[in-house]
Amino acid sequence: MKDLWMNKTTLRFWGVRGSIPSPGPQTAQIGGNTSCLEVLCGKTRLIFDAGTGIRLLGQKIMAEGGKKTLHLFLSHYHLDHVIGIPFFTPLYQKDVRLNIYGPKGYVRSVDEILGHLFSSEFFPVPLTDVASRITYYPVGSDTILVKPFVVRSFYVNHPGKTLGYVAEISGKRLAYLPDHESIHKFCHLSRSLKKFYSSALIENLYGADILVHDAQFTDKDYPTYCGWGHSSWDDALDLAIKAHIKTLVFFHHAPQNTDVFLKKNFAVFCKKLRSKKIKIILAHEGMHLSL
Repeated sequence: MKDLWMNKTTLRFWGVRGSIPSPGPQTAQIGGNTSCLEVLCGKTRLIFDAGTGIRLLGQKIMAEGGKKTLHLFLSHYHLDHVIGIPFFTPLYQKDVRLNIYGPKGYVRSVDEILGHLFSSEFFPVPLTDVASRITYYPVGSDTILVKPFVVRSFYVNHPGKTLGYVAEISGKRLAYLPDHESIHKFCHLSRSLKKFYSSALIENLYGADILVHDAQFTDKDYPTYCGWGHSSWDDALDLAIKAHIKTLVFFHHAPQNTDVFLKKNFAVFCKKLRSKKIKIILAHEGMHLSL
């Protein structure tokens, strides 16, 4: 067996868009599929969210052949993060074992919530009829061991029960917060509770090598959408600086933002960086990173 240190951990972005898919020539370079991130080390594969991007990931997994154990971590149940599940080909294969982790705190269980996607009004195949072996895990503020990874989950500020995740392996840490709004910008909590939340969030993220973070709105656009549960670029950067993040990845782009718009505004944003100690990347479909 190969030494763990010999196995490289890689990230691949299969969907980087927020809210609704936005296909077309004006978004072809950044991509129009909604949230899906693959993290791979050896034979262990973590999948974060199941937006429309998971369909192509499923095709890649099937092309690899063989029995598979897959781990799908859902940040929340909004449509843009789960709509790809019915179109995930491994779901229908009997040699696939699928572990699905989703936020708890609802009256209905994880399988009951996802089962609505497969109701006869929306989809022809019930979730209970798929061939893969699925195990559902309700998750809150937890630590989950998926060897060789340790995955920690925690609640973040977004409408509904929403999780952020930190995956750690061999001293390297990846943080994933696809939907998150600064609690200081929009929240009815008291000042002391806001301070407690912010401190806990920074503690969870502190020193991460990569932070994939909600950056749906530019700073100019954000005031129009305050309270929608998403961050401005400045808010994402501010959090990353406070948490001593090494690389910040702007993710969950607004569906109306074209390739030209995003690239132009990102170039301007990078010129005014307050800290040169942090690297910022604009996520696009097909992008690979090493952890």
